[in-house]
Amino acid sequence: MRGSMEVAAVFLAAWANVAFARNLPPFSALKSSYPGHASQGGLYTDDNVMLSVKAENRTINNTCALRISIMLNFIPFHQISSLPKGLNDSQYHEMIITSAQFNTSMYFMLDNEALMAHMNRVYGQPLVSSRVEDFKNKLGIMLISMSDGRDNQCGAVLWDGYGFFQARAFLRYTNMSAIYFWQTPDEPCSIVQGEKSESLLCFPSAAQVELDSGERVAMSELRIGDAVKTTDKQGEAFYTKVVTFLQREPSHLAKYYTLMTESGAQVTMTESHLIFTKNLQVSSNGLHRRDAVYAARVRPGDYVYVQTPGEDTTHAEKVVGVALGREVGAFAPVTAEGTMLVNGVLVSCFADISDHDLANSLMSPLRSFYSMAPHYLGSGGTYLHKYLKVVLRPVGIRVFGEEKFYKGPFEEYAKKN
Repeated sequence: MRGSMEVAAVFLAAWANVAFARNLPPFSALKSSYPGHASQGGLYTDDNVMLSVKAENRTINNTCALRISIMLNFIPFHQISSLPKGLNDSQYHEMIITSAQFNTSMYFMLDNEALMAHMNRVYGQPLVSSRVEDFKNKLGIMLISMSDGRDNQCGAVLWDGYGFFQARAFLRYTNMSAIYFWQTPDEPCSIVQGEKSESLLCFPSAAQVELDSGERVAMSELRIGDAVKTTDKQGEAFYTKVVTFLQREPSHLAKYYTLMTESGAQVTMTESHLIFTKNLQVSSNGLHRRDAVYAARVRPGDYVYVQTPGEDTTHAEKVVGVALGREVGAFAPVTAEGTMLVNGVLVSCFADISDHDLANSLMSPLRSFYSMAPHYLGSGGTYLHKYLKVVLRPVGIRVFGEEKFYKGPFEEYAKKN
């Protein structure tokens, strides 16, 4: 990447001051020039990116603003050849391009403040909101500002109308102060639910469960017949056997939501997966009801059930952030109980259908079958997921109505607001 960067710069530098583009380039140009994160479907690690601009000796909190700068510098008429006023040396990196005809400087912004100053100066004032959801179907560059100064979190990203392109960042956060958005001149994109949600029902390979031996194992190592920890409705822990997998794809790269609590607990799952939250309204028996909701509906301030350290119980803990990114692997184990603790957080084994108890009942015959023949064809998730998607979902919609099934992340989040 380093060599190609220098070659491109020599040709593009001559054009830098020929024209002034008030609009961003088309989104297709941004995508093709963006050096995506290696862990998020892109090709470049942080070290790769720093080396490409000869900034390997610089110290920065993250490379997100730098990646956006590299992207712009690769696109004709959008090269950053001058700096906004008021920046200090720690906020930008200069790379001098030398050729037989001329020498020129190319600048790269190293933090959100510097990138914000450049974007405002060249592309004008952004759209501003406190909610990512307000930019549904829009395409462009997004800067996310945190009031608590979480500089280690990625806050400069490409937004593809549905999520972050080859990057991981917060969708929602307790101290998210503002979202700044510069829209490309493209027509608004249309979101196709089946295509964008990827119809997955699961957890990534690295998600962990606790076995009855006390060992913590990754989803990729979990097997049919293993007994994993869960809790009853009173929060007391016990172990329940894995009877089948609805999905098991170790190498699949998918979009996942990560929910973070105030103690630092994190659980990662697909947007349509069900997780248990505490209903803050007290029922007639004086207790709080435990509701199962889609991960896409969870927002800061909600309470999820987290295992109490050193005890075999769970307690309700406040969610402070929801991030969106890509993870490797797609695993959907089903237990005899229909629930389990994943990374110490209580979740359902089911997705897509909004009613956990109904899903659990519908799975009873299949669980009984696989309990008798645990390694029968399909038990490993090879065919079962397609059967659920192609056959059972359409039948379920006719019988129970569309309102019982997942519609999409923004639609589900809007229901709660």
